[in-house]
Amino acid sequence: MNEIYSFVGYANTGKTTYLEQLIEVLSQRGYKIAVLKHTSHQEAFFLGDPEGKDTDRHFLAGAKYVALAGPSGYSLVARQEEPDPEDLMSRFPDADFIFTEGYKSGPYRKIEVNKDYRPDEVLIAPSERFALVTDASDPNTGVFSIERPEELADYLIAKRKDCYGNHR
Repeated sequence: MNEIYSFVGYANTGKTTYLEQLIEVLSQRGYKIAVLKHTSHQEAFFLGDPEGKDTDRHFLAGAKYVALAGPSGYSLVARQEEPDPEDLMSRFPDADFIFTEGYKSGPYRKIEVNKDYRPDEVLIAPSERFALVTDASDPNTGVFSIERPEELADYLIAKRKDCYGNHR
């Protein structure tokens, strides 16, 4: 039973850094995390990149699985045409949470990361947004501080328990 959330936002708004911190919080609480990063670049990056690309950062933060998908292939086991995200996610059957970074037009619940929130610069409509991570904080309205990933972790865990009880 895994929960799928897409982290979306403009470039350089703090998505990767925030997701890295959230993964660490949830991993320390015993949850298994899988990450699927989508890219529009022609060449996918692979784990072990000496420059410390996003996939390495997610893995080092504690994710049990990390996959990167793009037009030229994906890094998990083999290179081939970009797979359907559901095909990759099926490889993570014991993950409690699956986070995607990207897939902003996909069917998953979207968490927008917008570091310095400006209502006129949102990436997705509020009606399409599950939560907003920004420089503000009001968990009662689904707005979480980019400085406190444990707020969103608590919220995601509570939502999971509402659906599945205390089962992981």
